[in-house]
Amino acid sequence: MEYCPSPFVDLAFVAFFQGLRKRPKFKSLRNYSGWTYPGSAGWKVYTNGKHGKVELRDLGLSIRMRGKVKQWGNPTTLTIVYRPSLNRWYASFTVEVPTVEAKYGSTSDLKYESIIAYDLGTSTALTTYDGSEYVELTNPRFLRNKEQEVKRKSKLRRRKVAPNRNKKIKPSNRWKKARKAVSRLQRKVSNQRLDWQHKVTSDIASRYDIGVTEQLRVRNMTRKAKKGSKRKKQKAGLNKSILDVGMSALNKMIGYKIEAKGGLLIVLDTKKVKPSQRCPNCGKVHKHWAELSSRHHVCDACGFEIERDQGSALVMYQVAINQQPGDGIALVNVDASSSTSKRRNCKDTGSLKQLHF
Repeated sequence: MEYCPSPFVDLAFVAFFQGLRKRPKFKSLRNYSGWTYPGSAGWKVYTNGKHGKVELRDLGLSIRMRGKVKQWGNPTTLTIVYRPSLNRWYASFTVEVPTVEAKYGSTSDLKYESIIAYDLGTSTALTTYDGSEYVELTNPRFLRNKEQEVKRKSKLRRRKVAPNRNKKIKPSNRWKKARKAVSRLQRKVSNQRLDWQHKVTSDIASRYDIGVTEQLRVRNMTRKAKKGSKRKKQKAGLNKSILDVGMSALNKMIGYKIEAKGGLLIVLDTKKVKPSQRCPNCGKVHKHWAELSSRHHVCDACGFEIERDQGSALVMYQVAINQQPGDGIALVNVDASSSTSKRRNCKDTGSLKQLHF
């Protein structure tokens, strides 16, 4: 393949020779994330959603693509992204696809046999309830299983000559190799987690049309311990467990996969429903149940006993079908948001989706 200079570099030098700009400076590829084609000019893609090739006409390049998407449509934009840690280039397309008609116009149209409520956790990643049985999925702990190996390889990297731009010290070849070894291991952990998340969420979305969960603010949940706190190590361990599960990603995956088939995702207001503190049988709220160490709940009002995660899933399920005891927690009163209320159409013909190769 012949080398073809970037049109942006050529433009910069032409402007320099014309006296319009200063001399172009060298920019490291590490700080270069890529570029975006906002329209269809300058590129052309040849694929039906499985493999194919993309032509970057302004660069004179034709690149083979590997990858498969569930749904392909009319491509509208293209973003070329470079990942320095992986030393790889990726193509991200935005395509226009037909909008799937929603099966449920409002929460009053729900079919109870197609509802699943799920609670996210750390020891048990997912606890689901569909009206007949509980299913618990254990946290695979991909990062925990590789943590010691990551620390060992990171320690080897620290023994090498690291780069220091202020002192104009270049990294040694051994440091580069050690950094690649750490990046390769971290990428493997990330790929394992992503693969597991896709399999779990695809299975849920294929069997149910309606998902019910609570609103989780993962960014707030994973904040560092306050200055002067005596439980910094415990909080750091909890944050690592939350991120290892990938709660935010699991919620998003279940939502968009159910929405893609015309289903509905109901997100309940945690502050109003309080699923982890409310008794599913009588509706009484127990504040001490909020402690994470409390894993088995016994209601002092009615004597009802249930595991913490199962109780949360049961409360959310009963709220969705308007059978949960308690004042002011009916589905119409808890500020429940749904995926259909956030759906955006494109030119009244379809919606936009971001697909990566």
